[in-house]
Amino acid sequence: MSFTLQSLPEIYRPAFKELNGKLILAPTSKSKPEIETARNFIKRDTQWYLEIEKINNEKFNKKPLPDKVLFRKQAFIIANGIKQDDLKCKNNCGNYTIISRDNTINSYCSSACASTSDTIKNKISDTMKNKKMISSKAKYLKIIIDHIKSITCTEIIQDYKINHFTLDIYLPEYNLAISFIELIPQSFNTYDSISKAKGLNYYKYKHLNKTEACEAKGINCITIFENEFIDPNTSEIWKSILAYKLKKIEKKYYARKLIIREIPKNERELVKNFFNKNHLQGGNAIGSILIGLFTPVDKDGNSELISCMTFGKPRYTKVYDYELIRFATKLSSSCAGCAQKLLKYFMQRNSGESKLISYANRRWASANSNLYKTLGFTEKAASEPNYFYFKSGDLKLHSRVTFQKFKLKDKSETKDFFRDDLTELEIANLAGYRRIYDSGNMVYSLE
Repeated sequence: MSFTLQSLPEIYRPAFKELNGKLILAPTSKSKPEIETARNFIKRDTQWYLEIEKINNEKFNKKPLPDKVLFRKQAFIIANGIKQDDLKCKNNCGNYTIISRDNTINSYCSSACASTSDTIKNKISDTMKNKKMISSKAKYLKIIIDHIKSITCTEIIQDYKINHFTLDIYLPEYNLAISFIELIPQSFNTYDSISKAKGLNYYKYKHLNKTEACEAKGINCITIFENEFIDPNTSEIWKSILAYKLKKIEKKYYARKLIIREIPKNERELVKNFFNKNHLQGGNAIGSILIGLFTPVDKDGNSELISCMTFGKPRYTKVYDYELIRFATKLSSSCAGCAQKLLKYFMQRNSGESKLISYANRRWASANSNLYKTLGFTEKAASEPNYFYFKSGDLKLHSRVTFQKFKLKDKSETKDFFRDDLTELEIANLAGYRRIYDSGNMVYSLE
């Protein structure tokens, strides 16, 4: 099967054109800047190929390929959906093969590794055939705007300027802004020329700086990552958050009408599932003390969990007794007095040992007004932006904890690139991962 423009992600398409049923590179043009933009994406996404070329050139004393030739090979990789594993020597020697002039991949890195003296070549498989395409930012912004229009009639401004920042959506009636983040353009790669030019701190502080610029003008800026709107579950959570911030939640519960109880260990799965469905950070690391508010038992003996708050020993400090780890209410609903009732239950349960710390994610919690202030917490500090790793063909975010350098030596995706003289970031980048930063956390305490 031959590849077509439609088989490529939209961000790459301007760099190619079809000729006689084959994809070829489109010539650059000053009147079409989108071609150069697409070429830059190609250079970013196949940076690992440059490293493979470099390693093999050094090993076999070959002259480095000219940039123009390298780019054409990178474009070939993109057009054919080649993965890094496709270029590994079939003899498992740890080296990589090189794409030949006739655009085929050698099975072995050298004749010494080949089972015969002849070069054995593999035709490239159609790895893009069943690959799910990643939709554009414009598509998801339209979904968000359509959702807003479906629940309220209000002025919607796109590309609103705050200082030197651009807000994708601004709702002046609600002092609410939405920033939608495409992961690849907003992430860092050590070996990426565009990333190098802007510098690590640009990517590290961009979202935080935008958030603080909005807060200085009384605007709550929520920051949505692309992967969260691709995922059907987290996209529904975001729609629920938007409805809540626009005061358009239809289903309302009242704490006084709900039954409070501590949830035992044998029902822990219930709580994990609840947070997976109703909290952007999911049901992992939920703590050891689980307190929920339930509807009264009906005639069939059923009772539904409506709101839940969890606590555990502090993860990052020993100064406090406990950490408030998670709080959520059922999707697309509000619960008047629920957080207060759940917190009061915990404080009475742990009287004398109730110094609390908690962290508010600044991607959706505003420093100007949030639940912690309503509950009587005191703001203690603001943390540095946190970061995650992802692969451009996947977009699943991985916690930085799983990418600590000492773990990369044995991690299947990174062990082939581990070297003592490289940093965590450099190893991850060589393995095809990029780093994306969030907006950091606000740290709150209750004593």
